[in-house]
Amino acid sequence: MSADTPSQPPVGCLVLHGLTSSLATVSNLIPYLDERGIPHAMPLLRGHGTAPEDLRGVAWHHWYDDAAHALDELLTRCDRAVVMGLSMGGVVALHLAAQRPERMVGVATAAAALRLQVAGRFLLRALARSGRLMPVAVGNAFADESIVATATNYPTVPLSAVASLAAFGALVERELPRVRVPLLTLYTPRDRVVVPGMARVIHARAGTPPARKRLLAFPDSGHEMLMDRDRAAVCAAIVAFIEACRADRPVAV
Repeated sequence: MSADTPSQPPVGCLVLHGLTSSLATVSNLIPYLDERGIPHAMPLLRGHGTAPEDLRGVAWHHWYDDAAHALDELLTRCDRAVVMGLSMGGVVALHLAAQRPERMVGVATAAAALRLQVAGRFLLRALARSGRLMPVAVGNAFADESIVATATNYPTVPLSAVASLAAFGALVERELPRVRVPLLTLYTPRDRVVVPGMARVIHARAGTPPARKRLLAFPDSGHEMLMDRDRAAVCAAIVAFIEACRADRPVAV
């Protein structure tokens, strides 16, 4: 590279949404990244952005592949990356950290869906073969009920997709000791979509050194933490984490 050629930004951010979610659920983070000149990618994961039926036949490895391809593209525009994932996106982010940490400098998860609050979840694998759609209680994802009317989340979801996410969460839970990059784990005790106590499991079991991981609770939010009442504080915490990763500073307090 010549002296006249500007260098790439040192750190970018991959932003991942959750199951049945749209990009609107994570896009509130983008202005914070733009303000700081942080390159970003925000892919629409397989089966999303169209109709719930398009999730039929889609499994966790499709979401992971889509995220990995988006990360590869992002890394053409920056040297290293932080991956931020909401819900299912958090599970994908942790799996990326375990499988290909080479150019990752951090992982931030918000309400990561390691375990779902689903009635009859132990029957999911058998029920998944039916091909049925199950209703999604979109209101359960928000503490602020005024957001529900404009939410773009799918109102139904194939049982097969839910079963695949449940299996993915179990796989990633087992590989948490392999996650050794700096880690920010955000959760809300009011979560009615995933088991909120799993945030402490992520924080405790991840192989990241103690000074490099932080656990934060946002009690005024529902599951959609980047849209709900604490959204500004959630986005600020994520950006502060990215800045700490860029500067190679400890993240624990």
